[in-house]
Amino acid sequence: MYVLSFQLFSLYVIAFIGFFCAKKQLFPPGSEKVLSNLLLYVALPCLIIHSLNIPFSYAQAFTAFTMLLLSAYYLIMAIFLSRFLNKKLNKAADRSGVFQNLLIFGNQGFIGMAIIFALFGADALFIATVFNLIYFLLIWSYAIMIMKPNDTARPPFTDFLKNPGFLATFTGLFLFIMPFQIPSFMASPIQMLGDMTIPLSMLVIGVSLSNITASQLHSLIREPLLYFTVILRNLVLPSILFIPLFFLPIFPKDLLVIALLLAAMPCAHTITIYSIKYGGDTNFSSTVVLLSTFMTIITIPALYFLATFL
Repeated sequence: MYVLSFQLFSLYVIAFIGFFCAKKQLFPPGSEKVLSNLLLYVALPCLIIHSLNIPFSYAQAFTAFTMLLLSAYYLIMAIFLSRFLNKKLNKAADRSGVFQNLLIFGNQGFIGMAIIFALFGADALFIATVFNLIYFLLIWSYAIMIMKPNDTARPPFTDFLKNPGFLATFTGLFLFIMPFQIPSFMASPIQMLGDMTIPLSMLVIGVSLSNITASQLHSLIREPLLYFTVILRNLVLPSILFIPLFFLPIFPKDLLVIALLLAAMPCAHTITIYSIKYGGDTNFSSTVVLLSTFMTIITIPALYFLATFL
């Protein structure tokens, strides 16, 4: 409990620094977009490649297959449920893609990796990275598609193939199955760049929140959809989709625990970045991400201890 709370509190401190710097104009105009591009096009791809730059083994291959299966199951179900819930709960057109993405995509690649490392050690980063592979593919493709207001505005499929996240994922998979790794003189800078992912992500959230006025925040916190989104993302969806699997003698419990925790991560800050880049309710997205991240101080430890007793 202490380790989890300390890790999450540390992330809030970084977000506050981003918020403070933006409010005091220590960051120049346009810095939010620069930080977002640095995160999405440099830091995150390096994190993916570094995590998969390990020797191949059949035991790890079996673990990878299991985690890919669990990830596919969760994301497919989350997509269908998000569409259904969007029709039932959301009435604002500019929130349609934002609302669905906030439900589907948690902060698995950033906060998720940090928490899994804190709880299970460096060896678990491979497991977490494999679980995130399909997630990364979808958040760089499907998430962008539903952010677009209509089909004609969507980027062509070839754009996804050129996407740094997409390319990094397949580069990492290639490295994993090959009998060699990246030389140390290249692996070291890749690791250092990948290590920027977590602080950069929280800085972007803090800078985004600095753009919300007091009146806008007051209006947002009065909306029931804000709280419905957080409860669904942090507790309801991961619980109803993963808790039943603990009672089936199919998947190893340790892998289920990691999958459950990753699925229960707070709303992905990437959706706020997409709101800025592709159009959407950025204020709603930033506020949901903030509240969702704050609530993980309670929800993640609760789910972790529940899973250990199942």
